[in-house]
Amino acid sequence: MNIYLFFNSYNLIENIFFERLNYSVQVMKILIYDNQLAYYELIKTSFPEGYEFILLNSKKNEFIEKEHDMLMFFLYDEIELLEFMKLYNEDTPVVLGLQNMENLDEMKIEGNIYFLHLDKLKAEIIEEINSLFKKIKR
Repeated sequence: MNIYLFFNSYNLIENIFFERLNYSVQVMKILIYDNQLAYYELIKTSFPEGYEFILLNSKKNEFIEKEHDMLMFFLYDEIELLEFMKLYNEDTPVVLGLQNMENLDEMKIEGNIYFLHLDKLKAEIIEEINSLFKKIKR
């Protein structure tokens, strides 16, 4: 009888432990729109764990993952604004990466849109993205 109780207790503790472990290792699913792939590759290699990155571009736009935690959109020209308008959802946080953003030294928050200044050094961009991920993950 004691052996039976021991194994039942052990199984219960094991199940609780693995449930907590699975709960704490939730992966943040992020859609990335980047037609030139430079920032997609940078982000994918800089943040290998804890995130699932799904590439979107004008050629693959028919596949849009319905359940995602964030959209990162790297804007290179005005035509891509139309793509951004199609993908924008006010319930999902959006990181909008732009170049030539004068008067924007720090990222600013407009509703659920976070602006990312891309004219900085690679290390600074990674640092800003990391802080954005932490903010949005909360």
